[in-house]
Amino acid sequence: MLILFITASAFLVLLPTEHRAAQRSEMQTKGALVADAGVSEAIAWLRFQIDPPDGSDSNEPMASGVYPSESSRTKSMGDDWAYRWELVPDDQTYPNGSNPIRAYTIHSKAFRNGKLVREAKAEVIQKSLSYYDALYDNWPTNLVMGIRSNSAPTGGPVHVNDILQLWIKEGGSYWESDGDPKFAHGLTSTGVYSTGSDGFAYYKGNLSGTDGNYLPYDDDGPINTRYNRLASGGRDSMVSGAASVNLPSNTFSLRDAAWGFDTTEPLPSSTGVHLNEVSGALQGIYVNGYTEEMELGYGGSQPAGSGTANYGNNSWVKIEQSGDGLNSIDTHEAVTVITLDEDPITLPAGTVVNGETLGGATTYPVGTTLMRNADGEFEYHDSALNGVIYVNGDINDVWGVNKGRRTIAVESDADAD
Repeated sequence: MLILFITASAFLVLLPTEHRAAQRSEMQTKGALVADAGVSEAIAWLRFQIDPPDGSDSNEPMASGVYPSESSRTKSMGDDWAYRWELVPDDQTYPNGSNPIRAYTIHSKAFRNGKLVREAKAEVIQKSLSYYDALYDNWPTNLVMGIRSNSAPTGGPVHVNDILQLWIKEGGSYWESDGDPKFAHGLTSTGVYSTGSDGFAYYKGNLSGTDGNYLPYDDDGPINTRYNRLASGGRDSMVSGAASVNLPSNTFSLRDAAWGFDTTEPLPSSTGVHLNEVSGALQGIYVNGYTEEMELGYGGSQPAGSGTANYGNNSWVKIEQSGDGLNSIDTHEAVTVITLDEDPITLPAGTVVNGETLGGATTYPVGTTLMRNADGEFEYHDSALNGVIYVNGDINDVWGVNKGRRTIAVESDADAD
């Protein structure tokens, strides 16, 4: 009898315990759904701020007056359920940094009768197009992409949401020349040129001419040696009729990334190359006005003070505008913006930096930025650029080696050389 009594008592305890466990399981399941709803709302809110559907200016999500209050981020779901979400930016996202590719952790909490039941976390990052070396939406009919035997290989895929027009500038001698293929990571276009066999337009070959020296194919089909000279992977890596790549519908987001989202400084009205800091952090490069040439590169040296400044392995961009003089990049009379991303740079005595003449050689550390103006004087910023270059005007020619991915946005047409 004693054993039966103990067993019966155990059942009296066990059944209510399992019933309560089932209730807790149901509560946790509902809590998970409520917390997930908070994550979904946070993502929708982020998308609306970064790329407003009406095409208006984008907003910096964490900026004062933009990021919602706690009460605005708390929503009731009925049956005494509610959720509250918050964004935690990573160390490179505003206000911690100025990287235009934002990354956040979303924290969402589910409450029942005011008591915390469940939490959900999600890490989100803004879609980046930096995978591409170059990405074009509309390709003007009066624009060609010039290719020479000494053209630097691309650092990533190249895609055009249009018909791409190429110009093999050296004609037949290009195919016999030494060097790496121009399109080192492939070339694709959405448009298909109707004349020819590969869907690309070749100036003087099947566009405004019929000279076979400007074509990688003949009447018998692809010439493999020519395609291999033009693109790594040969003919197979040059694809027309490819799927379209969606570009940001709001170009102002790139303009704001270059100048700063949460800045009190108005956009510059004077022609020139402008840098702006927000809360002590340098943003991108804002170029106002027509640009004759823009060269991308790294290393080398330029005159500075009583000697020269060696740029080590650091990347730079040189910008020639009207008034600088023709070929002023070659004569060091254009603006050079140097990103100290690999090596420190030492400027010699006599160099003017931020309006002051250096009494002795001075070394500037990695993680900072120098800008050499057309007159040879330097500006120093103790933070790094975010990689965005925005040009409010035409660019006649862009060329060079894009070491370290940059995003270059142009309001008007550019000649890709």
